[in-house]
Amino acid sequence: FDAKLGGGDVAVYGDVAINQFQSLIPHLNLKAQKVWLSFKNVVAGRFSGDFTIRGHTMPYLFAGRCTVLEGKISSFKIDETRQFNQITPLLAFDITCDAPGKVFVKTDVMDAEFKGNFHLLGNTNKIGLLGGADSVSGFMLFRDTQFALNQGNVRFESRDDISPRFTMAGRALVREERSGPASEYEVNLQIIGTPKDYKIRLSSIPALTEPELISLLVLGVANRTDETGNYVDLGTTIVGQTPIQSKLQTEYGVDVRIRTQSIQQGAAAVGSAQGTLGSPSEPSGTVPTVRVQKDITKKTRLSYSNTLDPTVPLREFKVEHMLNESFSANATAGDRARGSTSTPVQSYGLDFRYKFQFE
Repeated sequence: FDAKLGGGDVAVYGDVAINQFQSLIPHLNLKAQKVWLSFKNVVAGRFSGDFTIRGHTMPYLFAGRCTVLEGKISSFKIDETRQFNQITPLLAFDITCDAPGKVFVKTDVMDAEFKGNFHLLGNTNKIGLLGGADSVSGFMLFRDTQFALNQGNVRFESRDDISPRFTMAGRALVREERSGPASEYEVNLQIIGTPKDYKIRLSSIPALTEPELISLLVLGVANRTDETGNYVDLGTTIVGQTPIQSKLQTEYGVDVRIRTQSIQQGAAAVGSAQGTLGSPSEPSGTVPTVRVQKDITKKTRLSYSNTLDPTVPLREFKVEHMLNESFSANATAGDRARGSTSTPVQSYGLDFRYKFQFE
């Protein structure tokens, strides 16, 4: 018979015998054309191929060969607890697949295209995978910095489970964000290992130490001359405790954000505070800023901002309260630079905001 499946065509022919009403003996052939299937909401693809189902008892052998026309991987985490949980698996696999391209990996750490070949083994209780894939194009993301892929390969070496071993290498030009003259670095990133045990290697031109590179990628500042080491220590802490931001937000309701902020010569404002002290001027550079935020109630929010550059000491404590859907009141207190001096001056502010929209 013929059927439609996943937007494609499936033809099934053959026979199924019954062994004394105790078991089924399938002798089936399947031909798939441009069928789209997904697996656990993290892997999906369109394929064509020829398959057979044979056997006298479970698990029946599901074998064949296919071509992956396009594929998509949206996560590197697969919930291994979601199995069929059968004492005897229904099917055993022996399927080879060629993927000449258009296998796209789009996750929070990568956006790239791959090609490769795979050999699906195991059974419906436990899947194994052999083969490998190589990158065609794309980039990796490391702390919001895009690294263009110049090497990427993944190897699957286990017949009993899905255990990828990968080597990824990328390059990015990173500009240091400072209040003074900025420097540009060619940063090279290499990731080697498995999802559960991998190592990250960083190098750069001009040369920086690894803590300085982490600080550059996380905070935007290498800061080789700061004796206090504030940038380096904070940058290393954030990377070393990944995902620290989501952990703080989930367990304590605290949102921590690292960002850069434009400053003006002799005057600056932190975060979204209104106005500056001193006469307006054009931005003279940027500095890294840490912002810690917590929602006290559905209508009240507390936040604290602090620049990490000791030469630009800008701090602000803010309380935001929504009076209703249109009105809000904001109270701020902080230290800012005044005039042409970098000496911080304490300041306070209170403003009311009205929000409206045209329809």
